[in-house]
This record gives sequence, structure tokens and C-alpha cells, in this order.
Amino acid sequence: MNKVYEEFGKFFLNVSVAVIVFVFIKPTIEDKFNTVVGLVFGVIIFLLLSLAYFSLKKAGERND
Repeated sequence: MNKVYEEFGKFFLNVSVAVIVFVFIKPTIEDKFNTVVGLVFGVIIFLLLSLAYFSLKKAGERND
């Protein structure tokens, strides 16, 4: 079961990196950054990173 949590953690990390690139980095380079959208997705990124952290933490626990 620990492997499942580890894979979920990796998935959430990958999704959060993709969101960071497409919501923050790409619009900033193109000078089309919207502050409201950035704030909304900032909360979403925080939630995704929290899910990733707790999934990876759960994967690291030993259930012997």
C-alpha cells in the first residue's frame, strides 16, 4: 500500500509543477499574467502540494 501512496504523491507533484508552468511562468513571459487567476491557482497549488506531501509522508511510514 505504501507504493500506492508514493505514486499518488509523485502524481500530485507533477500536476502542481505543470500548473505552475502554465499559470505562472508562461503568462509572465508573455506579459499576460492575471493576478486573480494567479491567486486562485495559488490556492490550488497549495492543496496539490499538501496532498503530495501527506501522500509521500504516508508512503514513508513503515507498517510492520
